[in-house]
Amino acid sequence: MGTIASSTLKLGGTVYKVTSDRSKEDKFYIYGNFQWLKTPSFHLVDKMTIGFPSNSGLYLPTSGGTVKQHQHRYSQDPQGNGRSIDYSIKYSPSNWEPSAGVAGSYDLKPSTSHTKHKGYIGQYVYFPKSKNAKNGIWSSKNCWNT
Repeated sequence: MGTIASSTLKLGGTVYKVTSDRSKEDKFYIYGNFQWLKTPSFHLVDKMTIGFPSNSGLYLPTSGGTVKQHQHRYSQDPQGNGRSIDYSIKYSPSNWEPSAGVAGSYDLKPSTSHTKHKGYIGQYVYFPKSKNAKNGIWSSKNCWNT
């Protein structure tokens, strides 16, 4: 497996502490994105994940065996001028594991050499306030942004 140069593919991510809808848990929004800066010369199905160690205390909101509060999206900027067209918006992850994370799958569409392919993934997660008080690792000052 090779590497992809930062001049070809741009990756980013951030975590926000948000107002929780549960009194005993803190809530965070984890967001990631990618952008192909150079159009791939081959057909791709990309995947992007939001993952965390199973012992972190984070957990996914679920109902009836499905993950909730999730979105992943695939867009193209056909002319490379900042005007994107959404081709796929999904509200369920393509893969997920309890207490470990979610994935989004992106089927890149054929395009011209000017096209910028973009993908986004977002997931809300919960963290028990009782654990936060003990270790403080998920306070808002420790959220990250790249």
